[in-house]
Amino acid sequence: MVDLLSMLRGVGKGDAKWKNALEVMTARKYVEQWSEHLLDFRAHKSSSKEQVEKLIDELFEVE
Repeated sequence: MVDLLSMLRGVGKGDAKWKNALEVMTARKYVEQWSEHLLDFRAHKSSSKEQVEKLIDELFEVE
């Protein structure tokens, strides 16, 4: 999570780069507040939308 927080400064760095610094600051606040609930999907960067949706459905499947 420290890696993500370090990227969310100014207009962002690396994969967190964004044109609006205010939106980056808002994202940083959310990460600081909810970090234990965030999932890391970087390993699925090359996956299709359908594959990611299936993964999310499996993660949050209600029994």
